[in-house]
Amino acid sequence: MLRTPGENRQLKVNEPKEDEPHLSSVLSVTLDSISDGVQIIGFDWRYLYVNEAACRHGKRSREDLLGRVMFEVYAGIDETPMYRVLQSCMRDRTARQLDNEFAYPDGSRGVFQLRVEPCPQGIFVLSVDVTEHRRLHSQLQQAQKMDAVGKLAGGVAHDFNNLLTAMQGFTSFALESVGVSHAAAPDLQEVLTAIDRASGLTKQLLAFSRHQPVTPRVVDVNSMVGSVDKLLRRLLGEDISIMTKMVDNPWRTLIDPGSFEQLLVNLAVNARDAMTNGGRLTIETLNVSIDEPQALSRGLIVPPGEYIILAVSDDGVGMERALQEQIFEPFFTTKPVGKGT
Repeated sequence: MLRTPGENRQLKVNEPKEDEPHLSSVLSVTLDSISDGVQIIGFDWRYLYVNEAACRHGKRSREDLLGRVMFEVYAGIDETPMYRVLQSCMRDRTARQLDNEFAYPDGSRGVFQLRVEPCPQGIFVLSVDVTEHRRLHSQLQQAQKMDAVGKLAGGVAHDFNNLLTAMQGFTSFALESVGVSHAAAPDLQEVLTAIDRASGLTKQLLAFSRHQPVTPRVVDVNSMVGSVDKLLRRLLGEDISIMTKMVDNPWRTLIDPGSFEQLLVNLAVNARDAMTNGGRLTIETLNVSIDEPQALSRGLIVPPGEYIILAVSDDGVGMERALQEQIFEPFFTTKPVGKGT
């Protein structure tokens, strides 16, 4: 048989061409371009490799991490559940998965899904940032809960309103029958007053459940704040000063005036209760434009557009994070029985 030319040549398939980038450079660029964090941690708990995403997730630079022991970089990490998972993988060489909530020095938090794998140098950690996903999921759950509460509130309010109508009618008949000079007349009048108050509560419940539409109209927010000013000064007392910072030429906005005034009064009363030794309440208005990227970054809770901001701040004791996460629940309160609205 005839040999073909070049048959005896041996091809070196692993030999790179002169113009081909080195494999480590290709890997480094590739790993820095992905959104997931990649870390390699040695058996002595030193950081051997971190990509750009891992630095962002931990809010540390490469210089802060590479070559340093984990416990030096993140003080107290050896007391966390995450460290125990890393330790188990390092010890028994078995892959692990976990969700880890990371607290940053500035008080903010991030949530990450971690995949921990053994590797020849120690362990390999892949981190996926799910902070925004968890936030949107929490908002969806809150919206579903509010929808369920709204349906319940609407049904109860309708039935209760029917009972109030009957009570008001029969009480009015009784008052007309006995006359205003009768000994029972003041008591019957108190019943009618209580019925009016209860009717106001059912209207709020119906508005909350969207069964009774509010009546918004175009208003000047600065003027509305000014109209409530005298009421607030009487409510808050002399030991609390009120400062207003109104924007010049405020944009007019569509809002229900009654709901706005009730909102402002409730915020002010809560601020008063938080300033047991007196203080200052500040009410501000501001024109603001929200563009599409800003709206998307907040899950489109507020669509893009032009808005008026009403900001109410005080010198009170503040609120813990656990309470902050509950403040938008419709019937949540920190007030004892008989206090608050």
